[in-house]
Amino acid sequence: MPRAHLDEKAFNTELAAALAEHNRVAVIKPETSGTLRDLPGKRGSQPDVTVTRAGRERVLLENKYDNNPESQLTTQCEQRLERHWSNGRPVRAVVGVLTPARMATSADVATAIRAASDFRWAAWTADDMRLPETGWLAGTAAELAGFIDRVGAEASDTEQYTRAVMESLDASADLITSSQSASEAFGAALLQQPGVQTNRMAMAVMFNAVVFQSHIAKHHPDVDSPSQMVGDGIVTQGQVLQEWAKILDINYWPIFGISVELLRSVDDPAVAKQVLDELFGTADKVAAVPGSQGLVGRIFGELIADRKFLATFYTLPSSAALLAEMATERLTVNDWGNREEVAALQVADMACGTGALLTAGYSRLCERHMLAGGTPSKVHCQLIEESMIGCDIMPSAVHLTAARLSGEHPDIDYTCTRTWVMHYGLAPDVGGGKPVVKLGTLDLLHTEETPALFGDGSIVTAAKGQHAHTIAAIDDESVDLVIMNPPFTRPTNHEGAHGDIPNPAFAGMGTDAATQKKMSSALKRLTNKIDGFRAGDGNAGLASNFVDLAHAKLKPGGVLALVLPAVSVSGDSWEQFRIMLSELYEDVTITTISSTPIPQGQSTRLEKTARAFSADTGMGEALVVARKLRPQPEPTPDRRPAAEAKQATFVSLIDRPRSIAEGVETARAITRPRLDAHIRMGNEEIGWAMTSSLDTSTGHPSGVSTPEVAHTAAALLQGRLHLPPSFEHSLPIATLASLGYAGPVHRDIDGVESGKSRGPFTIVELKKRTSYKLASRPVLWRHDAKQETALTVLPCSTARIRTSMQDQADRVWAGGYRTSKLQRLDATDDEDNNRMIAGATKLHINTDFDVTSQPLGACLTPVAALGGRAWPSFAVTPPDDVDPHVWEKALCVWLNTTIGLVGRWWVSSRQQLGRINLTVTTLDRIPVLDLTQLDGSQIDTLAVIYDDFDQSAQTGFLPANQAHKDPTRIKLDTTVLCNALGLSAKDFQGPLATLRYQWCSEPWNS
Repeated sequence: MPRAHLDEKAFNTELAAALAEHNRVAVIKPETSGTLRDLPGKRGSQPDVTVTRAGRERVLLENKYDNNPESQLTTQCEQRLERHWSNGRPVRAVVGVLTPARMATSADVATAIRAASDFRWAAWTADDMRLPETGWLAGTAAELAGFIDRVGAEASDTEQYTRAVMESLDASADLITSSQSASEAFGAALLQQPGVQTNRMAMAVMFNAVVFQSHIAKHHPDVDSPSQMVGDGIVTQGQVLQEWAKILDINYWPIFGISVELLRSVDDPAVAKQVLDELFGTADKVAAVPGSQGLVGRIFGELIADRKFLATFYTLPSSAALLAEMATERLTVNDWGNREEVAALQVADMACGTGALLTAGYSRLCERHMLAGGTPSKVHCQLIEESMIGCDIMPSAVHLTAARLSGEHPDIDYTCTRTWVMHYGLAPDVGGGKPVVKLGTLDLLHTEETPALFGDGSIVTAAKGQHAHTIAAIDDESVDLVIMNPPFTRPTNHEGAHGDIPNPAFAGMGTDAATQKKMSSALKRLTNKIDGFRAGDGNAGLASNFVDLAHAKLKPGGVLALVLPAVSVSGDSWEQFRIMLSELYEDVTITTISSTPIPQGQSTRLEKTARAFSADTGMGEALVVARKLRPQPEPTPDRRPAAEAKQATFVSLIDRPRSIAEGVETARAITRPRLDAHIRMGNEEIGWAMTSSLDTSTGHPSGVSTPEVAHTAAALLQGRLHLPPSFEHSLPIATLASLGYAGPVHRDIDGVESGKSRGPFTIVELKKRTSYKLASRPVLWRHDAKQETALTVLPCSTARIRTSMQDQADRVWAGGYRTSKLQRLDATDDEDNNRMIAGATKLHINTDFDVTSQPLGACLTPVAALGGRAWPSFAVTPPDDVDPHVWEKALCVWLNTTIGLVGRWWVSSRQQLGRINLTVTTLDRIPVLDLTQLDGSQIDTLAVIYDDFDQSAQTGFLPANQAHKDPTRIKLDTTVLCNALGLSAKDFQGPLATLRYQWCSEPWNS
């Protein structure tokens, strides 16, 4: 006899009970009448389940068995967003759940719910956002509970409060701006330039203190609340300082220490009174909001996100959630429900900025603890006091980090924190000696503690406006999770926007040139002390040094989670970092964004930040997550394992997540087992993944939007021509390095450093390229796309020998030497480490390749010419019986075919939109036809093809990213594959046309 069918109302009761087991801090009620306001003319229906948690939006949950049409649930959820709760507030978040129909006839529904992993759900929110966009997410009841909680947090309507806070901060900042002395004092206290932005930041810090005072007063009777002080008329500078001194006796130093200093800085009591009246009035209203725990943190998140208001640089919250979720998923925790085990975790951001990453890490830990049956508020104090480590050189940043961490439970006391403002530049010596050079958190690279400016609550007020030193302490190999977005600034200064700054990496915080030089030397000493593997490289910038710091503090088995410039995936200067990952880490995932061009008339464009996970970087970024290897016993010689290529998972997202909830779900989708390369959220493909070597000199899939293009490029390096969907043919492939060598770095041709000549030439542009025959030493120095449409490109400049540098000029022009033989002022560049150098040649390789405007990957000059930064020369090394010019023509032809372009693109740095850049030392990795494996007739055929195309081309080539509609390129492809390599056009033309379109559609090429 079939079991009775359990109706949805009865099931909802069981579902609510199961959800409540995973969210003990929310009130979860099934089938509650009177929850929604009645519609005109009829009584309103009741929600299936409501989830209410202080500080979050109430979530309405609708449930259907999945044997009902999905459209019914979709319509019902959309209609719920048009309703109001009984208190008059609009419904802002609805979650629709599709329950497996088998539950209706289960003998033990409660057990079935807890065992099921195929619930499906989606969320609709008041901002017209559906997550996922189409289809459904899937998982367990615990995962559903976490999703509901995140949706409730993000759907909170903080707009009116944020607007009120902005207006209040603006008004109070205006009062300070009118007082010159206060503005100067604020700049000194916050280590920022005085001005409107600094005054706003100061007001934000003080406002935050007033809000916390309101919550602290509830639990400490001797502390007056803001509302009490307003009512008693005692909101004066002296009285407020007195109340804040009481709070500092409790602690809350990161919140109130700097606030006290700022308030003391206002030397006009009347101005101070006006400012405090403004801040206390607004803060009192915000603190009075029911369930305001967590509200302040979100308000500050929105203030930080408003680029015009606080002008702070930060990791986007959605990106922070993505990185933190991928990282915490790798943490080794036996029981997430065990408070002691969770509280014992150490999480550090040693360049914490405004706290986005540390806050995201905190949230991920607390959510896991909650879903395992724990209560986040009970672990909050231990996390604040012992677990969450934040360091920065900016006082306002550390304040905001502490405020955001404390903001979830501002009513819970703590006695100390592990947040510090670090010394930077020349700092007073603790022992009273001469000022010492300090590098911020990097001072902890070879020590477990260092003096800090202030921050953790162990400081006492020494005198008005002064603080005694405290100690920042982070033990080596003690941290479970290092999560950071380190500064990207670079110490090198060859040219560009920082040309007038001696060392851009250390130019912040008002350091002068002499201090910058001392800091650079100090960093070099620290870096040189590292034994074994290290990531730090002067050409990579400070981010690589922070990687070394992270590695030093991370315990074996701990998790590394970093936001890095995209060049870290493939750049030469980041090679040591990738070697470190390969040798000392496992479970490596590298996530980048391919992004999708935005239609704009007949063309497309990409926003500057489309490939960034941070705000305002204007460059591509990568998320790197890995687990540090535990020490392994040294294998005996007879049991030593065979060397294996180290692999990583490369993830390419179509777009960055738009919300915190989407960030977490994106991380879950990345780590979820897949049947193919594609990563899906609901019915949508959000990206794809590929396992590839960490030795990215052989190419890399980062930022690639189409897996087929990546597979074609990767196959090419293995000697296979793979065209989508299934065309295969073997090809003799070698790297360019095996067939010759490149010319010098352009600075060795015309460089000037420290007022002295490094290169022997001065480059002078020709008025007309056709006059190159008059030049004694012609040069192809720069790009001019309009002059580069045929395979032969005329030189554009001439090289004039500098005084007393004839011998060096002759040597550079002739080439054929190694860099160690070249006498020059600066012989320390890693890029020229004992490399064979080409002189003037006819073959030139495009290294600074803008595929949106430039047609050619390589060209020949009619006479031998030196190459510049854009077009370095390349000397071929054929057998003695082969004419070098035939090889030059053959390589030039191949490098301008679509296959040649794809191979070159694959091994290039793709950090900037439209550019596939290489350097003189990385262009030798380009895959090309192995001319040593072709017979003489094939090479001669390629040379003839060069002559035919160079002489007969009427219109020349279109820019490389238009290869799919370039008749000249299409004809060249067919001629090379048919005439030189013997392929049948009918076999490859269709697949090759598909590849052209796919490659040209890559966002990087837009």
